[in-house]
This record gives sequence, structure tokens and C-alpha cells, in this order.
Amino acid sequence: MKQTDRRVAKSIDAIKGAFTGLLEQQSFEDISVMEITRCANVARKTFYLHYTDKYDLLDSLIDEHIEALKYRSELGKGLEHSESEFLWFEYIEKHFIFFSNMLGEGSTEYFRNRFLQFLLDDTRVEMEDLIKGERDREVAVRFFSYGVLGIMEWWLASDQPEDARTIARRTGLLYHMIVPGRN
Repeated sequence: MKQTDRRVAKSIDAIKGAFTGLLEQQSFEDISVMEITRCANVARKTFYLHYTDKYDLLDSLIDEHIEALKYRSELGKGLEHSESEFLWFEYIEKHFIFFSNMLGEGSTEYFRNRFLQFLLDDTRVEMEDLIKGERDREVAVRFFSYGVLGIMEWWLASDQPEDARTIARRTGLLYHMIVPGRN
């Protein structure tokens, strides 16, 4: 496995950190590469060694967060559904700035669509053996996925009025109403 030079890793971390920090202050559309490099304290050339533009940087961060959530889905297999959901909400809570900007007011439709597709795919796999009948399963998958996305958007927009464990417990209860018999 190829090991990344520490200086390269440090530059990439600085760029991602600067970008996330800027998201706290302004919308994605208003952020420029010049601002990112200034905040990261790296040259524009360094930025362009790693990313084609700010959209490429955003793609990289989206991939990173979705991979982390996939990993949490794997960890959650076999757990009580609310515990599995907690792994997600805990991660989203930890990365509040990114997710609140990507799913909140002034968000990018691109992220929302990719995130929704991830939710649909993950829920489809989870419900595959639990709901018989392809059409019934697809209705349940869409109902639950869109519902979870709506709950996440509300939770983030409301500055997390409940902690991750409580909101996960609530979504777990909703899941049991849709899919009785799943622990």
C-alpha cells in the first residue's frame, strides 16, 4: 500500500479544514479557491495538485463522509435499529458544520441527491429480506429514506434540539412501525 507523504497529508487536511471552516461562514457557491488556499495557508498550486476545483474538493469530502457512514452501517448490522441509527447521528453530530451546510438552507442539491441515493441504497439492502413483495419493499424503502432525510434536515436546521441518541431512538421507533419484527 502506497504511503502518503506527511507534507501532502498535512496540505490536504489544511485544505479540507479551511473549506469546512469557510462553510461555517458562507454558502458553498460563495466560497472561492483563493479563499480556501488563503485560509489553509497553502499556495493555489498546491490546491490544484490535489483538486481540479472546489467541486472536486466537495466531491472528495462527500465521498469521505459517505464512506464513513457506510462503515457505520456495517458496524450497525445486527444491532438494535436505534443503535445502528445512533452510529449515523453521532457521526453527523460530530461533523455538524459540513452536514448542516450540505443539508441546510443554501445547501447544494448535488449533495442532497447523493446522500438520498446512499440512504435509499442502504435501506434497500437492509429491508431486502424483511419485506416481501418488490413494490411493497420499494414503497417502504422510499418512505423511510425520505423520512430519515427530512428528520436529519430538521435536526440540523434546528441546531440539534435533541442529542444523537434521542433522535436515533425516535427514528428507530418509526422504523419499527414500518418494519415490524426487525430488532
